[in-house]
Amino acid sequence: MNILDSVLRFTVSFIILLLYAAQVITGTFSFLVLIPVLILVVTGFLGFCPMYRLFRISSAMNN
Repeated sequence: MNILDSVLRFTVSFIILLLYAAQVITGTFSFLVLIPVLILVVTGFLGFCPMYRLFRISSAMNN
């Protein structure tokens, strides 16, 4: 996973968390949205996404 992919994951997660904190996203829907956010944050920190391996996708830049 390249740096742009990680930054996009963190940015999307941050925006969704801000919407949750501002109570724009509420109720059961909020829990359905926060689970993927947690996954995005964890995979962003690890620099590895299992779905990429499953579908044989790579966002890493080859030198």
